Amino acid sequence: MASPLATAILLAALFGVVSITKSAVPHECAAARNQNHQALRRDRVTVLMNGFSESRIPLLHSLAVAYSLSPIVSSVLVLWGNPSTASSVLHQLARNLSLSTSSSPISLLLQPSASLNNRFLPRPDHISTDAVLICDDDVEVDSKSLEFAFRVWEKNPNRLVGLFARSHDIDLNRREWVYTVHPDRFSIVLTKFMLLRARYLFLYTCVGGAGMARARGIVDAVRNCEDVLMNLVVAEEAQVGPLLVGAKRVRDYGDARNDGEEEVRVGLSSRKGEHRKRRGWCIGEFHRVLGRMPLRYSYGKVVDDVGEQGLCYKDFIWLDSKLVKEGFFFFKVGGDIDSRVGGHGMRVNSKDMEGMLEFDSNGEQTLFKICEYFHATVRRCAIVVGFAALITGLEHLGDRYDVENVHGLSWALAIWP
Repeated sequence: MASPLATAILLAALFGVVSITKSAVPHECAAARNQNHQALRRDRVTVLMNGFSESRIPLLHSLAVAYSLSPIVSSVLVLWGNPSTASSVLHQLARNLSLSTSSSPISLLLQPSASLNNRFLPRPDHISTDAVLICDDDVEVDSKSLEFAFRVWEKNPNRLVGLFARSHDIDLNRREWVYTVHPDRFSIVLTKFMLLRARYLFLYTCVGGAGMARARGIVDAVRNCEDVLMNLVVAEEAQVGPLLVGAKRVRDYGDARNDGEEEVRVGLSSRKGEHRKRRGWCIGEFHRVLGRMPLRYSYGKVVDDVGEQGLCYKDFIWLDSKLVKEGFFFFKVGGDIDSRVGGHGMRVNSKDMEGMLEFDSNGEQTLFKICEYFHATVRRCAIVVGFAALITGLEHLGDRYDVENVHGLSWALAIWP
């Protein structure tokens, strides 16, 4: 039986649209160091779809073709990470992909090993776009939601953008990090669907010295947590948390509960307890070997159509002045504030808003729980608070807001540009 590499050479010659190649980490890093990231296309995205289970090949094939038909997709790279898969199976998969109707090229890449770190190889020979979509082979996202998520990423290219959110937290009694689903904040987006800059692949794989090498070793040891580590890498580099995007239709075939937008609203089931503990352990180990905890919380969800979704969630609406002009709206995850925006106007419970804006007796600025979402400068905080004040019936107006002079205030004053 021919080796996978021999099959790769044969199939590369046979098929024009679909190719098979095998990556090597040293080559990836050496080539990526010389890559001009400024020259990468910014109007398209490269899809990196993880593949391992032979039983899911029909679904993988369907999803790869669906992605390739999107006008914003430059290419689809199917990353096959199961070294035990027979070359005949790979040959058939490549052939089926080659016979599919697709607008963008689809490549089947054999991973150099079963390591989950290989999901983040920089692949300068295959990636020609600034945006990269990391996704699983069992998550279906409608094309409109893909395009909307990409538009959000274009406005926030240094941030991770995803559809599935989780959070880190600390157990004060046990004095250890935990991995959880938090009702009103998140700090991690999953690789079920994760948009990021191509440069972050290089940072994950090739930069960080001994600390990152040990962190990647933890990923290999538990065969898990590569997505958590990528979130740490990006938070450290960008100094900002991820963005959560609402999708019109998402189907997670790997979890029957995760149908459409309900995924965001459900917690991890009890049968996932060990999984949750393992990932909490990963967070603690990453903190230990890296010597820092760069994860940052975010507090909102971006949606492109407020209407019915806004009334359903009944959450406070965040507005980013940069994205308002694009028609994007930010929702607070969780809460019971009834809000509407757009042509229907806006209603916000002013008592609840006042509670969010007031300061405690020690002068600690609770406001920063709001501003942290934007990781804002004083001026950006002023914009956010000014908008909140205007919609809740502000008693006094001013033309500027100074963080250092607000101790004891129950209302913060600002302008809305």
